Amino acid sequence: MMLDRFIGELEFVLLEASGRIIVDMDKYEQDLKDKIQDLYDWSVRRHGKADFDPDKEFRVRFPQSMKNMHKLGSGLERTLSKLDLDVGIQIQPVYDEENLFEPVRYAYVKLFKGSKPGRGAPGFSYFGPREVDDVLDAGDTDFFHDEDLEIAYFKLVNEIRNPGSANKSGKPTVVYTARPVKDRKIYQGAKKVPSGIYVTTSADRADGFGRDFGNTEGRDLWKIVVDSKNLVQTLKAGRVRDYQIVGKGMVPIKSIERLS
Repeated sequence: MMLDRFIGELEFVLLEASGRIIVDMDKYEQDLKDKIQDLYDWSVRRHGKADFDPDKEFRVRFPQSMKNMHKLGSGLERTLSKLDLDVGIQIQPVYDEENLFEPVRYAYVKLFKGSKPGRGAPGFSYFGPREVDDVLDAGDTDFFHDEDLEIAYFKLVNEIRNPGSANKSGKPTVVYTARPVKDRKIYQGAKKVPSGIYVTTSADRADGFGRDFGNTEGRDLWKIVVDSKNLVQTLKAGRVRDYQIVGKGMVPIKSIERLS
């Protein structure tokens, strides 16, 4: 077991040596130690003794979670290398404090530029190959203060969900959106649309959103053909897909048509 722990710690050193991956185990480590100590103290109070040593118990349970975080970190490092993104990643274990004795398998991932993530750095939940959740909205100024970091964030999310997509040409995708009538001049005959707008593969769904959330001016229904590389999926329900259009500033599109 000591050898396993040594190997795990060495792997972390090698992983973090790249300067792009930070694995933050501090809170999990302290919570696990506290949990074991609480169980030890309870056993002593209840039975006058405990049949385990807290330090040994910690050394048994901690390495597996550390290895799992290393595995996630290694996968993310490979993905970053493919994308050639100039960003760093911090990985923090995600766990239920009621089940601390179970190995931690999931993480919260934060992206940053510089030496470490600042307060409010953009992140997402990461469950391993192709599985991400809690993806932020494009244009969310509470998290995205740097346009390049925002682009890197969505490139990484897309590559995790669709490995190899970064090196493939995108395909024209038909989507629909309902935009305020007052913005008609922005979209009529446009070659580019604003990053961050929500679109869907269902014209009826887009029209419904327009009616539900439209103001007194109403909304136009638009059909847009856009490169799939500029889409980040926000919903998958049967055949329907919802997306955000993402990119730097105004995003190029192939065509746009007002339907109503």
